[in-house]
Amino acid sequence: MPREIIEVNSKDAPRSLAASPGDSPGRIAISSRTTSERASSDRGRVRQRYAQDPSTHAGVPDLEDAIDFDGDLDGGLDGEDGQFLRTQRRVPVRRTALTRKTVSKLKVVAILGLAAAFLSCMAYAAHDYAMNSWRFRIDSTDNVAISGVNNASRTQVMEVAGADISKNIFYVPLDERRQKLEQIPWVASATVMRVLPNRISVQIQERVPVAFAQIGSRISLIDAHGVVMGMPANRQTKYSFPVIHGIADTGPLSSRAAAMKIY
Repeated sequence: MPREIIEVNSKDAPRSLAASPGDSPGRIAISSRTTSERASSDRGRVRQRYAQDPSTHAGVPDLEDAIDFDGDLDGGLDGEDGQFLRTQRRVPVRRTALTRKTVSKLKVVAILGLAAAFLSCMAYAAHDYAMNSWRFRIDSTDNVAISGVNNASRTQVMEVAGADISKNIFYVPLDERRQKLEQIPWVASATVMRVLPNRISVQIQERVPVAFAQIGSRISLIDAHGVVMGMPANRQTKYSFPVIHGIADTGPLSSRAAAMKIY
């Protein structure tokens, strides 16, 4: 025979699962308590245990403060279906990592940067060594090589080319020295070069005379462009040309060039 289950309110019946003496054997009384009644009962049991042996709870906070039997935990209880709520699970934040392609590019850039820095340091060290080392200093006129000088005055050429003696070879202004050499009447063009470690090479191309020109009371050689060169420094060279009159060295070079073109 199935048993009949009777729900008895806790206010009117004892809190026992056993049937009362007057009940029939087929009936079972179940105490139905509210949440507040269960919380009150739990608090009473906690106080009773704490009063019996306080030493066992030394340093432990009051359970009434630690557990809120009547209140809610993160929003309260959902009716009587559960007594505790689970804590919300933390959502892991995934950090964005660099891709392998990006890492490879960064490595290449870093290697190129280090190589550029290394080459810059080497270039600076080499420049500093070249500008300050005694190995690149022009010691004397023996370190100045002059070629192509026959009729021009070698003394004039050496005065220009030897102006940088006792200086560093890299401090020699090559263009400036070339322009000064070409101002010498017999020099048509000049080339000035550095010869490592400490030599200067000067190559001269002289003008070619085509006639004598009487300028005032003196006779000078003149080329096809009207440049008056004077007499050659090498007296052993002999020329046999006609003498041109009416040319003045104070006039512009263009007028002398026109006269030499007619000649």
